[in-house]
Amino acid sequence: MGRAPCMHTQSRPEQHGEGASAHALVSQIQPNSATITPELQRLGGRGVDATHRPDSDCPAHAGGPARRRTRDRFFGSLRRMAEIIACLARGRLLLLCPGRPAEPLVTPLLERLGTRALEPAAARVIGVTRGRRAGELCYAMQEQGATSVYAVTLSTRQEERLFRGVAANFSEIDSSVADEALACTVAGERDTSWLGVLADDGRGLRTVTEGDVIDRSPRWAPGGRAELVYASAGIGRTRSGAWAGRSPFALHRLRFADNSVEVLVSDAKYDYFAPVPVSQALLYAVRRSYQPLRAGSFITRIAQFFAAGQGRSSATDSAALGPGELVRITPQRCQAVATDVVAFDAVGGAVVYANSAAVLRADGEQATQFEVVGELAGVEELVIVPAGELPTRPS
Repeated sequence: MGRAPCMHTQSRPEQHGEGASAHALVSQIQPNSATITPELQRLGGRGVDATHRPDSDCPAHAGGPARRRTRDRFFGSLRRMAEIIACLARGRLLLLCPGRPAEPLVTPLLERLGTRALEPAAARVIGVTRGRRAGELCYAMQEQGATSVYAVTLSTRQEERLFRGVAANFSEIDSSVADEALACTVAGERDTSWLGVLADDGRGLRTVTEGDVIDRSPRWAPGGRAELVYASAGIGRTRSGAWAGRSPFALHRLRFADNSVEVLVSDAKYDYFAPVPVSQALLYAVRRSYQPLRAGSFITRIAQFFAAGQGRSSATDSAALGPGELVRITPQRCQAVATDVVAFDAVGGAVVYANSAAVLRADGEQATQFEVVGELAGVEELVIVPAGELPTRPS
């Protein structure tokens, strides 16, 4: 009989210089409820029950004049703040603007590489994030065996290449103006993935976590605190080193100030991933029921996507595992906002998400109000772009 698989459940910061510590706080996974670490509990004083559900899990139309006025005020302010929603769908970048249907982002580079085609072969956009200023977008592309990051000004369609690496193999980018850096998911060896960071001018890609883990979906904490919130799962292996399973995805926080890792949310029954921190006491994430997977399924697909130069995002694997439930997590509770979610973004009180057929806005606080932004299938990632000049229509 073979030895039972050993499940490693904690990534660790990679050592980059003498004296770096690898302090880690390991969560105790409970069988029926989420474990919220003291770090998150101290912000609100009570634990979080991950099995909590609001009266209605799915957003519903609000009724009554007073609620309609509240809804109108909410969506009016949301439209003013989130003028542009950039969507990555089937390897193409599309923009949703007020009063317009989804339009492809057309730039000289994208047009030349043919990424407007339904099945681009020479190049593929694999990640999108906000830029370094209002009205700017950053995207990652795999082309000719290399991975590049570009910044584009939406109003003028002027592009600047920030990074190009022939050996680099990453996706799931996230930019932080305050931290002046981009975070990403880097494909590792033996079906692992780690977090990487590069300066927003494209210099110095380096991995910042390591271990026999799947670290992915990094998002910078707001406020320039030099912290990343991300999803992490440990890999179990047999005596021979073959992959034998993974633990549930939990939400971790990496602090660069002291090189520490803390577990924010974990649950033996659920995968939590694609976190978006809004403040120190509020984050959003996607949740799915945890189902132990057989070898050759989930992990193998991730490795195949990276190896084939098509590693896209959590949405790629979202499609493989099925849509999830968007949840709003505070120190007091975990509240369902929407179901059938394949991608989302949140900025302040604005929450925009995509299901299998459309992109919608939601009231993240009440979880009872929503508005269809536009019909769009196949969304892999989306991002709210801060208000700037609206992009001109392609001629």
